[in-house]
Amino acid sequence: MQKILVPTEFTYLSKCALELGMQVANKAQATVDVVMVIKADTEELEEHLQENSARSRSQGLNPQLTQVAKTKAQKHVDEIKEWFPGLAVTPNILFGDTVSALLDTISEQMVDLVIIGGDRYEPSDVSVDKFLRNATCPVLTVKCRLDNLELYKDIIFLVDPEKDSETLITYLADLQDLLGAKIHMLYVNTPGNTRFPGRGEEALKQYAKRYTLKNVKLTCYDAENEKEGLLAYCGSFDHAFIAMAIHDRGFMEWLLSYNPTGEIIANSIHPVWTFKG
Repeated sequence: MQKILVPTEFTYLSKCALELGMQVANKAQATVDVVMVIKADTEELEEHLQENSARSRSQGLNPQLTQVAKTKAQKHVDEIKEWFPGLAVTPNILFGDTVSALLDTISEQMVDLVIIGGDRYEPSDVSVDKFLRNATCPVLTVKCRLDNLELYKDIIFLVDPEKDSETLITYLADLQDLLGAKIHMLYVNTPGNTRFPGRGEEALKQYAKRYTLKNVKLTCYDAENEKEGLLAYCGSFDHAFIAMAIHDRGFMEWLLSYNPTGEIIANSIHPVWTFKG
């Protein structure tokens, strides 16, 4: 892990995300980019965005506004950076659509992890859902302050044996190595489960064997749905990360506007690590 991106709106949870980003970067010997995206719907902006990449979006547009935002971002960084002397932290200001600007930056800067504060996150938030589904690296969403990353030695991983990809497992193994954590592979048996009825444990064993995962605990949990099962299981952990893949939604989920990942992020107090795959 070499580069961490932390979008900010200067809210409390944005600050929590930045603090966590610095802890992760300090542990991984990575750099941190703090980004604020300023929306500006002008013809000048549209022309500029069509001709320039995300790298240069802060150049040549409203320099006074850019400087004010950058000064505020630097103050945001300085409040925390004194705890991590020598850590490379760079504040950047971008203009345009928030989701597009961040996705472009992730791709162009080869970002390895994004950490965001879930201040006003709602499952129905289309922009956040679009961002999570299109990010080319894992995204970690925090809902509270994490005082000490060293306390987090458990990862509760919601498993889908049929859909989870090898790329997902590679990123998950990197997270496990970073934290020195145990992975709790959780499979939730639900009444509507028609893929592995009554044999979730066997599916978990085959899954762990296929990806040669180490330091894991296999758990099957009965619940009405995956969200209830996962949150109930996590209730016994004070310090844990939730990890899960973001898969394409089924027709009924799309029809009912049901967003399982969003429901878990909105209702969990634990940090939630997601990746599309």
